[in-house]
Amino acid sequence: MMAALHTRSVRQSCATRSRARSTIDARKERRRQTGVIDRSSMVAVILVPALLAAAAPPAVAQGAAQLQPSQLSLVEALRLGLEQNQQLRVAAFEVAVARAQLAQARAGTAIQGNVQASYARTQEGVSTSIPISGGPGGEVITILAPSPNIYDARLVLHYPLYTGGRVEAQIAMAEANLKGAEATFERIRQQIIFTIRQAYYQLLLAQAGLDSANHSVTQAAENLRVARARVASGVSPKFDEVQADVALATARQAQVRARNGLAQGMQALNG
Repeated sequence: MMAALHTRSVRQSCATRSRARSTIDARKERRRQTGVIDRSSMVAVILVPALLAAAAPPAVAQGAAQLQPSQLSLVEALRLGLEQNQQLRVAAFEVAVARAQLAQARAGTAIQGNVQASYARTQEGVSTSIPISGGPGGEVITILAPSPNIYDARLVLHYPLYTGGRVEAQIAMAEANLKGAEATFERIRQQIIFTIRQAYYQLLLAQAGLDSANHSVTQAAENLRVARARVASGVSPKFDEVQADVALATARQAQVRARNGLAQGMQALNG
């Protein structure tokens, strides 16, 4: 009886071990298949854009090359921003108006000249003869008829000797307006320069952050691949694969945030 019970327990333990081994082998096989699928999908992701680029016609390839963004230096960004800013244009126009008003006010103290000319034509007259002494042989004075053409030309000069301070007050007001317009123009210009510089350096920082995030994602993906291989071979526990998978997900989230930051930086620089 005891021998039969011992034999039955040995058989049950052997069956349990065989089932455990089959379960472990099945898990390893699924992991290997998963690893093969992941690697094949990565190869497909890499090869598909290359094949599409190779199969694209020259016109499409040329258009894609034209759509690629070019590097923009800080000097060029400042130049474009100052040229295309509407607020700065309005301030420059106000400065021009203030200068014109100052020139008009100063013209009140200068000599003003006025030239007038006119022409008129009248009816032609007749000459008049006046005898001096009586008799047929006397002397006669002849008065010619006036010319029917009448010309008139005038030159008038004005100079204000005394205006009661009116012209001086207008000049002072125009000078104050010009100084205010120039100060407003310079303030807007400096504000635009500061905003462009800040947006430009934020964009560079966002680009560097995106490059770092891309590198982190690549490194995390490689760590996950190594962890899966080690777990599949039975060298490392399952916890290492889970930890590497979590690190990859975290790196991808940081990559998405970096891309959003880069898009916001480009929008700020374009605005």
